[in-house]
Amino acid sequence: MGYTELSLMHYNSGGGFSHPEYLQEILASSKRAAKLVKRILAFSRKAEIVECTVFDINTELEHAITLLEKTIPREISIEKDLSPDIGLIRGDAGQFEQVLLNLGANAKHAMPDGGRLTIKTEQVTITTDQPSPFPDMKPGEYVQLTVSDTGHGMDTETLAQIFNPFFTTKGVGAGTGLGLAIVYGIVKGHHGYIGCVSEPKKGTIFQIFLPVAAENAHPSAQPALRLTPRPVGQQETVLLVDDESSLLAIGKTMLEDNGYQVLQANSGEEALALFETQGKNIDLILLDVSMPGMGGHRCLKALLELKPTAKILLTSGYSLDESLEAIIASGACGFVAKPYSQQDLLQAIHVALVG
Repeated sequence: MGYTELSLMHYNSGGGFSHPEYLQEILASSKRAAKLVKRILAFSRKAEIVECTVFDINTELEHAITLLEKTIPREISIEKDLSPDIGLIRGDAGQFEQVLLNLGANAKHAMPDGGRLTIKTEQVTITTDQPSPFPDMKPGEYVQLTVSDTGHGMDTETLAQIFNPFFTTKGVGAGTGLGLAIVYGIVKGHHGYIGCVSEPKKGTIFQIFLPVAAENAHPSAQPALRLTPRPVGQQETVLLVDDESSLLAIGKTMLEDNGYQVLQANSGEEALALFETQGKNIDLILLDVSMPGMGGHRCLKALLELKPTAKILLTSGYSLDESLEAIIASGACGFVAKPYSQQDLLQAIHVALVG
């Protein structure tokens, strides 16, 4: 929001859009927001792993600590004790950055007058002939992440509910209660274990155990940055169907700037009416799944009844799951996830049109 306001202010003062770095920051912030939404959606499905890689948890923690240092009050000191050579983790590296950020935010609220946040990693071995920290914990090698604070702590009743979604001790408007629930979901989604020890006025300790990847595992290589040429249209007509007017406007501009003609509908009912009169001139339909009224699924079926060979590309802000895959299988020619970039949209339409 801040960079957008700066850009508009500069433009209105006669300076034009001469700060592309502002736009880069807006785009980067939007991508971070999109990833956060995907993680919340993943949590609602028991935190499935979105991007599975093999990674060094210490490296991800260093990134998160850098962010924490910029976002928590200076009255809170951060101490780290990251043991080297603790083994690699298989999972979603971005989600583990979120784990520490959420735990750090929780600690910040527990230390309004300052204190100490300690982050420690070490490798531990769980065997069958020794008591394990959790009753169902499998023997093997684990990375143990310990996050502790010197805050006001919690009583037994509060401690029993901290991982429940939407439970919060903060006032109205001060928090959603999703932070620790997301942490719990991420850990469980990676076959890990999490526990918490706390007492009033004695601080809080979170302990997380994550299974170490196989001995022959290597850190996943980062994909090389490639500049892919944008596929452009040949004046094909695309019908955009979405109940969000801003998305219709953005999609129309993106497509018209890249060689397509565009028709718009803000509901399934309006899309059907348009298709009945202009269907022979429409080459592809970009159809949102979740809309008021008849919705995307019923609209898809009705469009295919009018023209069984119609090319219909579905789009949704929800990640692919069994129900969405079933809708696609009922006659769509593909799927593009929101929020989509210009490159994503053009590529999906190009594939749908030419195969």
